[in-house]
Amino acid sequence: AEVTATVLRSALGKVQGAVWTPLVASYSPGTVLSYGGGVLGEQFAFNHVQNPEQDGYTEWIEATIAQPVYVVSVEVGSPRGMGMVVGIKVRESPASQWMSLYKAEALPSESEKFSRNQRYWAWEAPVCRTLRRVSHIRIEIDTQAVADWNYIDYVKVVGTLDIQDGAIPASAQAVVYVP
Repeated sequence: AEVTATVLRSALGKVQGAVWTPLVASYSPGTVLSYGGGVLGEQFAFNHVQNPEQDGYTEWIEATIAQPVYVVSVEVGSPRGMGMVVGIKVRESPASQWMSLYKAEALPSESEKFSRNQRYWAWEAPVCRTLRRVSHIRIEIDTQAVADWNYIDYVKVVGTLDIQDGAIPASAQAVVYVP
């Protein structure tokens, strides 16, 4: 179900653990951050401990892909804070494990270069095609490595409904090679 709401900024309030909201911008490593959804609704609830030294990222964005696909490519568009993406993961359902498609260090030089030249960053992550159809994506970002507002305008997922020719499906029980 689609939810549309207009919420006054003053009604958002603080998040337990003093994490970022429009009214409070801070960072609390090792602190349990939780939010029951408040005026925005239950679908925005979270409970997380920030451990960038352990996790490799400080924040993340998760989204649902309308129709499950075999991922072919992932593109991220950003006007500021370019190079902040350090991980991309996908999964079949909320109950399944995350599969890593991309993991690397942040690229602060990208932010410097694109900011200096006043250019938009449309970055395609070097990912391998998935062997399962996925419907959830998670973009992990390192807001400490890139010292700027880390805007993400869009995440474009390109996928197919059919597995790539020659790929061995994840459900395969055995592989027989016949020369």
